[in-house]
Amino acid sequence: MKVSELGDKWFAVYKRCLYDFRMKDAAAIATYYRPGKLYKYFSFSEYWRRNVFNGEIAFNIPLNFNDPLDSRWFLDYERILTDRFHDIGKEWSQEEYGPISVELYEEDLMYLRNMFYVSCFSSTPYANLMWGHYADKHNGFCIEYDVSLLPSEMQLILPVVYVDKPYDASLILDMRGITDRFAKLCPSLFKSIDWKYEKEWRSFIPNSNAGELHIVSAVNAITGVYFGLKCYGPERNELEQWAEKQNIPRHQIERSYLSFDLISDNVEDIRSRKKIKGILI
Repeated sequence: MKVSELGDKWFAVYKRCLYDFRMKDAAAIATYYRPGKLYKYFSFSEYWRRNVFNGEIAFNIPLNFNDPLDSRWFLDYERILTDRFHDIGKEWSQEEYGPISVELYEEDLMYLRNMFYVSCFSSTPYANLMWGHYADKHNGFCIEYDVSLLPSEMQLILPVVYVDKPYDASLILDMRGITDRFAKLCPSLFKSIDWKYEKEWRSFIPNSNAGELHIVSAVNAITGVYFGLKCYGPERNELEQWAEKQNIPRHQIERSYLSFDLISDNVEDIRSRKKIKGILI
């Protein structure tokens, strides 16, 4: 079946490709079905002006992520040793060779875990928990990026799969019959179901060992700014004035009175209504 014919089944097929280590197929599916816009949530931290005015997108190594289990390589050590001993015509057992020392693998696993720089996005600007966790409890803002305008080095963008069991990366460690080096991305694409609310897509860049942080400029890809429910003050005004000069649409996050859902309205429309209301009163 062609990628364009997958329809609603695309994510299930994408997930199957990851489990089968068919990264090229997975990337082709994700690229075809990825949303046209992706979002990042920010607080007014010391770097916010660089993030916006310079369009800086930070790529980090998973070791520095807030989830210590993120991109963690879960391995079936007994299975690996059994296969390796089988290759040399021997049989492995704990009784004969003693207990497995996991520490022996930790250095290799640390290297594998940080082979790629990662930058995280959400597919929606309306994730209430994202506003709470990453945008200073709605005091911050959210930036919208047009995926087609992102720099070429960011074009490998894949959705995260949320699961209730760790991803078994044992076969990747041996790479038996696996020639695609990007197959080693697979563990970074599986996260606990607890994080499902993030609706995350990840951009990957190979780690050049130049440091723990890699910066990409994507200012030309910014196509929208969303202000949190409690986003007020001089920094918000500065951000809004910049967006207005760049002809970038500005949106105010609001509450839906029919549900717990978040909605948004155009800032200019809000102000126009308030002005008209003031004249009528």
